[in-house]
Parts: sequence; C-alpha cells; structure tokens
Amino acid sequence: MMMKHERQTSRLEKSSNFFGGNNFSGLNLYGDMEMKKQLRQSKEIFTLIELLVVIGIITIMTSMLLPALNRARAFANQTSCVSKLKQIGFGFYSYANNYGDIIIPPYELNGSGNPVANPWPALIGDHMGFVKRTGSNASYIVPQKRLGTCPSDLTNNGLGWDNVYCWSYSMNYMAAFANINGVKINKIKKPSIKILLADGTTRSYFGNYTDTVGFRHSNKANFLFCDGHIKDGNFYYPREWYGNMGDFQGM
Repeated sequence: MMMKHERQTSRLEKSSNFFGGNNFSGLNLYGDMEMKKQLRQSKEIFTLIELLVVIGIITIMTSMLLPALNRARAFANQTSCVSKLKQIGFGFYSYANNYGDIIIPPYELNGSGNPVANPWPALIGDHMGFVKRTGSNASYIVPQKRLGTCPSDLTNNGLGWDNVYCWSYSMNYMAAFANINGVKINKIKKPSIKILLADGTTRSYFGNYTDTVGFRHSNKANFLFCDGHIKDGNFYYPREWYGNMGDFQGM
C-alpha cells in the first residue's frame, strides 16, 4: 500500500512542477497575452517609423531632383526654340531667293505701295508650308507643329503674342523698317552680328534695344542673326547686335 501511495504522490508533484507549482501559478495566460500585445504594438511602431523614414527620403530626393528636371525641361525648350528659329530663318532666305535677295518686308504692300494688314508672319507662311486660315482675319498657322510658337512662351495659353498668327518671335525694328519695301541681304553691314529675329513678347517688332524682347530662357533670349546663325543673350546683349537704320541700308 505504501508503495502505491508514494507513486500517486510522486505523480502529483510532477504535475505540480509541470505547471509551475501549486495552484497552477505558472500558467499565466494573461501575462502571455499582454506580452504578445506589446510585441505587436512595438512592431507597428517600428513599421510607422520605417514609413516616415521612407517618406523623408523620398521628399529629400524629390527636392534634389526637381531643380535638375526643371533645368532639363528649360534646356529642351530652348533647344526647340533654336530649331524653330532656324526654320524661320530658312523661310526668310527662301523668300529672298524668290524676290531678288530682299528679306521679308514688315508689311505686305498693295498695288500703290502702301502697307496692308498682314505683317511678316503672314508673308512668310507661303515659304514655310503653313496652313492658311480663311475668314475676316486670315493668317498662316501650323496647328499641329506650332512652328512660330516658342515652347517657353506661355502668352495667350501658348499661342504667342498674337493668338491669331500664333507667333512668339519679333523682328528687329531696324531690319524691318530700314526700307519699307524690304532690305536687300547684300546691303546689310556685318550680318553676322546683326539681329533679324528674337524671342518676342507683345508684337511683331522689337525696338529700343530690349523693348518687347522675351528673355524667357533662364533670363536669356534666342537671337537669329542676318547670316542665319543663332545665339542667346541676356538683357545686356551688345548694342551693335541691334544696329541702326544705316546698318541695313548699306550706308
């Protein structure tokens, strides 16, 4: 009998030891749940910190990249502007080849030699493959190519200083009005340093040196010179580029 009783006592002791002592004090279910909850919360906090770090890194990278992207966009716009000016220059020389070496006059002249409404952007249209609009205010435009509009010119929602002619460029007043009938190319003195066209802002001619010149390419404007080359310049570009009436009259 004693041996049987001892065996039972031994089993109870083992059971008690298994559960951490008497009254099952080692079975702390609430403590285990609380610990798991704390672990979950710590993981959530860590995830939130990670997210904030990632957002911070993205913000810093964006602030670093945006200026570079803006510069790249501005450079692309200026390059496109140069390309358009070159094509317009070809149009001027095409006109000259057909009209005795005379560059496009400021206005179209009627039979009496008096100017009519169409300025030079309309006159150059036939020599550049523009599509001519019909109506009371007919003009030459390229709706798809917008050849006459600088991509950096936001005037009139990107249509240029004249939303009828869709034009962004202005003609040198001296080159335009040195001779109302048009200036002969071989009469221009130092054509490599005389401006024919420039980025414009409000009308088809620019006078008084910087009047209506559009310095919209990082505070610079593109200039098309009478010999066909293009160069940019800021507000203080050399005065001789603009010239005077005598420079375009062979005097």
